Amino acid sequence: MLTKQRFQQTLGLCQRARLLVSGDELMKSLPHQVKLIVLANDASLRTQKQLKDKAKTYKVPVIELLSSQEIEEATSLMNRAAVGVIDEGLAKKLSTYIEK
Repeated sequence: MLTKQRFQQTLGLCQRARLLVSGDELMKSLPHQVKLIVLANDASLRTQKQLKDKAKTYKVPVIELLSSQEIEEATSLMNRAAVGVIDEGLAKKLSTYIEK
């Protein structure tokens, strides 16, 4: 199975377990709860800069592997350019797919 497919499946698992945050909730919980940000590689430059700057400030890793369409397919969340994983174990698992 491809790494990208496994990444999407794990992201879907995070959503079903209610361990994803997005939108305003992502920005509010970034300093305290978010362990990993999945940013769409086709997000607007403003969104990319804003999230990367916040993530750098709070030392949260950012992964840009999927498009917004692929994030939508994996999580069933419409029109999302970024989602945050709030579980440390699943964040580590998603990070291992990138390192391979």
